[in-house]
Amino acid sequence: VNFKINSNHNIKFNSMFVNSTSQKHEEFTGIIDNFDSATNGGGFVRRSTFERTSLLINQLLGNHTLSNRTNFDWGISYNMMTNVIPDRMQNTFVPLDDDNPNTSPLIVSNLNKSDNHRYFQEMTDDEIAGNFTLTYKFGKREDDSYKGKLIAGYSGRYKEINFDATQFNFKINSQEIINTNNIDGYFNQN
Repeated sequence: VNFKINSNHNIKFNSMFVNSTSQKHEEFTGIIDNFDSATNGGGFVRRSTFERTSLLINQLLGNHTLSNRTNFDWGISYNMMTNVIPDRMQNTFVPLDDDNPNTSPLIVSNLNKSDNHRYFQEMTDDEIAGNFTLTYKFGKREDDSYKGKLIAGYSGRYKEINFDATQFNFKINSQEIINTNNIDGYFNQN
């Protein structure tokens, strides 16, 4: 939006909103060498992550011609960014018999508590910024040009970032065989 008060005064307002999301479902198989879990292969990790980022940018700008020699330009902005991971789930499975990883059925890994977890994250980033410039032209020549100009101004920014994350780790002590095509069937049991 541009509001031209008169030929010497102009005010502009810009605003933009961007929302992006991503959703990933990842599955990994192979050796899990942490804590001697599936060291011969056969490990299986499933991770599902949904992420949303929102960005709102607002700018208010002004241009003012105060005289033939003096201009005042200013701008202020308020910007907000939010990044949320509302629920990331990870499950790790290892062979019941590590000596026969290709034929052994899988069980829930219980060697590291973070092998099976739920993760929640929220980050906010709020920013206020301002820019003010006063320009004075000096040394007027006969052709109405100037020898130089003096520019004085101020530019400042205040930013606050908050980050909160919670992870629930589950140590599951069970030797029950898991069907990796129906993990919910195991975890949703009474």
